[in-house]
Amino acid sequence: MSGLIWYRQDLRVQDNLAVAHAWQNHQCVHAVVAITEVQWQRHDWAPIKRDLYERRLNALAAELGALGVKLHTVVCDTDKQLPAALLALAQKLHADALYF
Repeated sequence: MSGLIWYRQDLRVQDNLAVAHAWQNHQCVHAVVAITEVQWQRHDWAPIKRDLYERRLNALAAELGALGVKLHTVVCDTDKQLPAALLALAQKLHADALYF
């Protein structure tokens, strides 16, 4: 079984407890980030904020890739859809633990 790290706001690999615990407890680790477009629109995300977030996600994907970890993306309209989307991804990846 594998571990799944859910990146929410803390987009760091280093000095991140969720990452440390996932690596400590699993030989195979995956990572996921959620894109909630409608939710972002409701909170009036400025284009500059969106751009910064996307740049940081690209950097995070590169950092994780260097460690052999793929950064998956789940896309939902709102946060209410996230539990089902995360569960579906965890099942697909045979993950038995979610770290965040």
